[in-house]
Amino acid sequence: MAIPSSARRDGRPLEELGFYNPRNDETRLNVPAIVKWLKNGAQPTQTVRNILQKANVFEQIST
Repeated sequence: MAIPSSARRDGRPLEELGFYNPRNDETRLNVPAIVKWLKNGAQPTQTVRNILQKANVFEQIST
């Protein structure tokens, strides 16, 4: 989810970008939207960064 840093932790997201279910290691990502947000300066948490690295999302930013 993309949430402004000034919003409450449980505030309304700007956009849902995917989800991760640790019980069965299921991940669904809207990669084009994630790349757009990262190129516009979004800063993922360390946990989200790990998920994105596993999905090779950062490789798509440099291209």
